[in-house]
Amino acid sequence: MPRKSTVDKILAELKEKIKEKRRQEQKRGRPEAVPRDPEVYERIASLFEEGLTVAEVARALGVSERTLYRLKESPEFQQFLKEREEKIKKAKEARYKTDAVYNKELLEKIVSGEAWTREACEQLSHWEPIQNVCKQWITHNRSRQSLKSAIEEMADIYEYMCRVKQKCDPDLWEPSDFLEFANSLIQRGVSTDTVRKYLTRWWAWKPEHRETELKGLHGKWVRRGVRKTEEHVLEISEIKEILASDELTDEEKLYLKLWLTTGAREYERPSTRGVKELGWGGIVGIKVSDINFKNCTLEVREPKTGKGLEPKIWHSIVIDLFFPGLCRELEQYVKEHGRGRDDWLWGSPERGVKLYKSIVRKLRKLTGKPLVAHDIRRTHAYWLVQQDVPLELIAGGVTGERIESPLGVGWEDLMTMVRYYADLAGRAKRMVPTIMAKFHEVFSS
Repeated sequence: MPRKSTVDKILAELKEKIKEKRRQEQKRGRPEAVPRDPEVYERIASLFEEGLTVAEVARALGVSERTLYRLKESPEFQQFLKEREEKIKKAKEARYKTDAVYNKELLEKIVSGEAWTREACEQLSHWEPIQNVCKQWITHNRSRQSLKSAIEEMADIYEYMCRVKQKCDPDLWEPSDFLEFANSLIQRGVSTDTVRKYLTRWWAWKPEHRETELKGLHGKWVRRGVRKTEEHVLEISEIKEILASDELTDEEKLYLKLWLTTGAREYERPSTRGVKELGWGGIVGIKVSDINFKNCTLEVREPKTGKGLEPKIWHSIVIDLFFPGLCRELEQYVKEHGRGRDDWLWGSPERGVKLYKSIVRKLRKLTGKPLVAHDIRRTHAYWLVQQDVPLELIAGGVTGERIESPLGVGWEDLMTMVRYYADLAGRAKRMVPTIMAKFHEVFSS
């Protein structure tokens, strides 16, 4: 039997051999460690920012995934990322301040007439703060191009007020100033649609113009010489009586509820836009695929002018905004009529037109008011105004219609415009639950 010292020696040698074998196994085929170099760290961070996975980055660097995981968790790399983030933030702030000063000066030159060019307006549209706001504010229907157009149109009005009326402060603008501006556009041969858009932009944002805007101030410019002097809306009590009566069919009641909720135009016929292949829009142009039954939202489509363009998404609306359970009613209606995802909600746009004409005819009989189809749209806005919803939210965030009121104060302060747009979506989200609770209480009773 060997002595104890000999046994200890043999065991020690075996342990050493085992350790050596393990070291050899670990070294066999193992790539070199990642060098601790800021340039290498920068490359790794850039690769991760591009959306590459750990395996892809490890393969690009020629290291194992395990090595890369260890590197990511190391204090040195974490410190590098922190310093890198601070540098990027400071660089953005410096660029932002430079852009702010440059664009403010450029805007002042535009207003004064020193740099009154479309190119100058285009430069403003590419301003980084505006682009950042666009990412939050624009969903389906607005783009940077449309924001550029809005800036140009605002600049047109401001130029007229400063040069012709000698009023550079928007608080001094009177209704007569706007009408004179509209007449000057018409004399220059500008289309009535464009004139209407100008007036809508600048009348919507002042609180004292709410009632006038609700009645459709710009409607008289659609057809010159023809002006609708009487506009009607439906009170909530009238709608409750109508929905409780047997005059309307269940399908017509569902149609009316959805129409009042969306505030959409009655319809957009393809031929009215001059491009027949665009398809239908408005309340009659809803497809089953436009409805999200999970989130209870609906996207109303509007044809976009331009040859070969598909119908664009106009706005998104919460289906249960006014009437509780409307989303479930729609889902049941789709199942009962066997509508597929790509089918028209009402069977066909032509059938949708017949439905809304029948509804308007019956509403005239029940209420005794000489209603037209657009009065349903006015009712939608009227109900929201009664809840003290600002017009810019009625035109934009709450109901989803395209935002046409750019400012609440003098627009020459471009940062105010940016902050206004950034806050608009948040205000809309905060108000929707309140509106729903109010109307659900009324219509559920």
